[in-house]
Amino acid sequence: MNIASGVEVRILDMAEKVNELTGNKAGIIRARPRIWETKKRLLASLERARELLGYKPKVNFDAGLKATVEWFRTHWNEIRRHAEFPPGMSAAAPGVLARKEQDTDTTDIGIVARAMTDGERLSQVAEFSR
Repeated sequence: MNIASGVEVRILDMAEKVNELTGNKAGIIRARPRIWETKKRLLASLERARELLGYKPKVNFDAGLKATVEWFRTHWNEIRRHAEFPPGMSAAAPGVLARKEQDTDTTDIGIVARAMTDGERLSQVAEFSR
């Protein structure tokens, strides 16, 4: 289900607005479309959200983007605190430690991952970091 403004916005225009709002001076690098990107234009349909939730956009895209940037600025320290993962731990699977193991008889290197309890996490991370 899409929750959007219901107004088409070009990716280039959005990127320019994000750079303006964030003060990013790095600019924009255009990349060639990926092979599976066959549509030149996309617009999110709000029909299902309107039917099921009674959703109707109340904020235009520019105001919503500005509010989103401000929210991230306000909450950035909290976001960083919760997004930090020890070496070898995946952001995609918190509590799972990935570690490289090399077979001594071959040159194959595999990734071993296992779920950890909170009590195990610190000792495993300390072991991995060595």
